[in-house]
Amino acid sequence: VVSQKKAILGIDIGNSFMKVAVIQHGRLPDIATNTASKRKTETAVGFDNNGHRLFAGDAANAKTRTPLQVYSQLPSLLGVSAEHPLAKAALEQFMSSHEVSVDEERGTVVFTHPRPGHDGSVMKLSPEELTAM
Repeated sequence: VVSQKKAILGIDIGNSFMKVAVIQHGRLPDIATNTASKRKTETAVGFDNNGHRLFAGDAANAKTRTPLQVYSQLPSLLGVSAEHPLAKAALEQFMSSHEVSVDEERGTVVFTHPRPGHDGSVMKLSPEELTAM
C-alpha cells in the first residue's frame, strides 16, 4: 500500500476576522498569510459601484465610503433563524442600514442589494452566499 501525503486546509471564520491554516504531513501547522502578509483577514465582502466584488481589507476599507455596499459580521447569521436573539443583535448593531428581509422558506435573513447598472433590479443574498464569496 502506497501512502499518500496530502495537506489539510483549516479555515476559522470569526465574526470580524478569519484565519487559514495548512497542515502537511510531517510538518508543523502553518498559518497562511493574505496578500497583505497578515495572518488574519477581515471577514467582509462588498461591491464597488461597478458591481465588482470586494473582499477582506478592501471591503472593510470601502465600508467607510459606501456602507450599504459592504457586509460584515456575517458568521453570526449563518444558519440562524431571523428571530434568533444573536441574529437580531447582529442586525441591530452591525447591519441596521441594510435592507433586510426574511426568507419565507428557510426563516433566515436575506439582504436585498441593488444590481449594478442602475436599472432598479435587486439581488437577494443570504449570509451563506455572501460568506461563500
